[in-house]
Amino acid sequence: MAEVNKLPIPSYLARQRACLAQFMDEHPNIFAAPEGGGAWARFVLVGAIPEGRDRHVVDKALGMLVGTIRSAQMSLNQRDSLTQVFARTRLSGMADFAPDAAALELASADEDPEDLAAYAQAITIYKRCTEAGIIDGNELPRFVEEAFDAMPGTTALARSLIEAANRMVQIDLEHVLVEERHGE
Repeated sequence: MAEVNKLPIPSYLARQRACLAQFMDEHPNIFAAPEGGGAWARFVLVGAIPEGRDRHVVDKALGMLVGTIRSAQMSLNQRDSLTQVFARTRLSGMADFAPDAAALELASADEDPEDLAAYAQAITIYKRCTEAGIIDGNELPRFVEEAFDAMPGTTALARSLIEAANRMVQIDLEHVLVEERHGE
């Protein structure tokens, strides 16, 4: 059995790992079972750390998911990026909204700093509008769901990949949108 992580992990990361494992277990012909045997769900549940071949299998699944998430993001950005929208509309009072810390925390190293700042600022605005009762707070998760639903994919693997990518992003969104209120 692989080495086991004894450190606690945040609940949203545990949920994302379980989502990844479920996706991998649904496609055993593409993602070989862990070297120690059993299912990926069990591997994640016990907190095993993937090494060697297992690491390569996990990286393959993560690469597929990240590629799908990027494709969904690119299809949305064909219209306009948040940075472009903010620059064009010159929202008054925009400087009053600090970038959301939870949104910044989830950023990957390859994110464009301007796009990241615009996204984190948009999350702050979204949260404030929800708190003020201007919106119901389900708009962003529904928008993301619709973006993934619109992605092409007719094979079982493609649909499963799109669904898993959507779940991963929804977990991130839930973390970002409720983090401040629940202190996770």
